[in-house]
Amino acid sequence: MRKNKTYSKIDNLTGVISLLIIPVLFVGIFQKEIDNQNQNFLKLYLPPKDSFEMFTDYNYREKIEYKTMDLPVHFTIEQEIYLKAAVLKLQEENIQKTGLKFQLTDNHTYNDLVRLLNLMEITEQPQYCWHLEDNYFYVVNNFSN
Repeated sequence: MRKNKTYSKIDNLTGVISLLIIPVLFVGIFQKEIDNQNQNFLKLYLPPKDSFEMFTDYNYREKIEYKTMDLPVHFTIEQEIYLKAAVLKLQEENIQKTGLKFQLTDNHTYNDLVRLLNLMEITEQPQYCWHLEDNYFYVVNNFSN
């Protein structure tokens, strides 16, 4: 038969101390590892939901002459170079109230939109808008009222 062992107050005190100190030690040791972790994530700055609403006194779609371009679905690097050349040509011509209009469809993916936004960053295009109602991505050159 087994007898129940009784514990003294000293045994209980050491247990309570270890219960409180060990988690504090682990947090102190592993906090450095948690802070040094390389967390990779995509920072995506999308244009506002309807960025034309920011310019209520002026209508982009009516007062600017756009050249419409069909944006290929899953466009390749060669097509991206062609689109980049079109945006750079627009910037070089430097004609006010002109722009490009890229047609988006339901077949376009998130990757296409990200590549289009990256293209705007590469060409350092300051003014572009994405309008959800008509599925166009507008690139505007020298907009002024």
